Amino acid sequence: MKKKILLALTLIVTMSFTFLLSGCSDAYDYDLSKFVELGEYEGLPYDPSGLEISDETVQNTIDELLEESYDEDKTSAIKDKDVVNIDYKGTVDGKEFDGNSASGYDLTIGSKTFIDDFEEQLIGHMAGDKVKVEVTFPKDYENDKDLQGKDAVFEVTVNYIKVKAEYNDEWVKAHTSYETCEEYTKATRERLENQAKVAAGATILTLAVSNAEIKNHPDKEVTDLVEQAVSYYKEYAENNGMEYADFLSNYMGTDEETLNAQLKEQAKAQVAQEMVAYQIARICGEDLEAGSDAVDKYMQMIMDANGLTEETFEETAGMSFDEYKEKYEHDIIIATTIQNVEKYLVDKGVADADKAKEAAANAETDNGEE
Repeated sequence: MKKKILLALTLIVTMSFTFLLSGCSDAYDYDLSKFVELGEYEGLPYDPSGLEISDETVQNTIDELLEESYDEDKTSAIKDKDVVNIDYKGTVDGKEFDGNSASGYDLTIGSKTFIDDFEEQLIGHMAGDKVKVEVTFPKDYENDKDLQGKDAVFEVTVNYIKVKAEYNDEWVKAHTSYETCEEYTKATRERLENQAKVAAGATILTLAVSNAEIKNHPDKEVTDLVEQAVSYYKEYAENNGMEYADFLSNYMGTDEETLNAQLKEQAKAQVAQEMVAYQIARICGEDLEAGSDAVDKYMQMIMDANGLTEETFEETAGMSFDEYKEKYEHDIIIATTIQNVEKYLVDKGVADADKAKEAAANAETDNGEE
């Protein structure tokens, strides 16, 4: 079984500034009262329209995952409608041309993605076959007018036929912590409902931040965020063979001084949100403030949502399961605390879409936004 899943490994929390702080100490493990004074946060309006999760949405979510989980069939002959993984290289008059080659390309036979009868010429072949495909570019070929009406030869290697996984108990056992389809379907619904509630609560938390008095911002948290962002940009520039100043100027349209000022403001906004969330969690109790046990729960959720095991996690994440846990423990704890508070705010809020829209507009006005 082989899976190629684009896994969103950033934390599931709405933040304006998303660079992750690895290796930090416990989150806000000090008295926040000198930094923030809460205003109104209970009884605030939210839009309830997204909280209802349909059966169709649940099934579509599972189907999307199944489409990324497949077997490699290397023994069957290619037929119409098959998805075939191929390598190819093409020439015209013995010369290569732009876009003439690719490796590991997934091609659906009969889709007419490729020109002429390219796809049909692969029918009947099997994994490992090397196929000489001869085609003619259309006379009205718009992608490259120099190729219009030209004969081309493609050397194609068939890698395998992709066979979509079936949703059954065996698949669930192999790819999740659940035993049956019924259990996994239920868990998927609960996860989607949780995400919807968090999204609704995020709008309330924004209002709560607007209602709060931010007296000051702790220097360490703000500085850490800015330094992490700068480090990321510098590493990106270096990996692409650019001087940092040139990268900022050519790709971001800014300079170091301006960027640092922008990053500081973004960091302050994120820290303000986190402080308000943590202060609500501490005042309200109800186990809203997450601890280290939240990390395992989060990791299991991310794996179940993406059909991964600890063994297959590294292929997708680019680091081992344990390495990821250690690196992002701090961030997961903060994200989980914020999500807990967001769900709490929904429970204590008022379901009224019109009032929620009005309140959001007023909050933007109060913050000086147009």
